[in-house]
Amino acid sequence: MAKIPLTPFGGLFILVAFKLGQMNPTVAIASNPKPPSPSEPPVHHIVLIKLQPDVTPEEIEQTIEDNRRLISAIPGVLEVSLGPKARDDRDVHLKDYNLGLYVKLSQNADLDIYGPHPNHQEFLRRNRAKIANIQVIDFYGE
Repeated sequence: MAKIPLTPFGGLFILVAFKLGQMNPTVAIASNPKPPSPSEPPVHHIVLIKLQPDVTPEEIEQTIEDNRRLISAIPGVLEVSLGPKARDDRDVHLKDYNLGLYVKLSQNADLDIYGPHPNHQEFLRRNRAKIANIQVIDFYGE
């Protein structure tokens, strides 16, 4: 696998995904965003989700709907998107995941609210049995 150069924020990350059937990714703009801090850039939270092999397309759609309903309502969340991998046909593409979750938070401290928040915990409770593995990347950006 090719080496990816590190940036001042710890790494370069390219999120890619492939289409599974007729499933569509979801994008939700949070209904309760707080403005980003003028002294700190927003934090981008990426979760790569590898599903259990027996997860059905209907169960994947339910996971996407759970995300749309629950995660976007967490304080500090500015934007949320969850969808299936779009492609992995190049050597540089990460291959070991089925769904990509993107959450934009107004500041780093919001990750401390996000993780234990009841909505995040409910999302995990409802979907944990479908998940074989997750990988997380958090980085600063615009």
